[in-house]
Amino acid sequence: MAKTLKVVYTVILLVSLFLLLIAATKQRCKSRVDCKTYPCPIPKVKSCLNGYCKCVR
Repeated sequence: MAKTLKVVYTVILLVSLFLLLIAATKQRCKSRVDCKTYPCPIPKVKSCLNGYCKCVR
């Protein structure tokens, strides 16, 4: 019983962290200037597409 509760608790914790990560990476924007703080790898460029900041080539 205790092992089952530990597994359920761990799954809930991991799912909540995953959802938080998804919500944290979406940044709303109106223009490309709003995406200054959005993290992108070096070869990609920050851009505002469909109201969200995204990394594009």
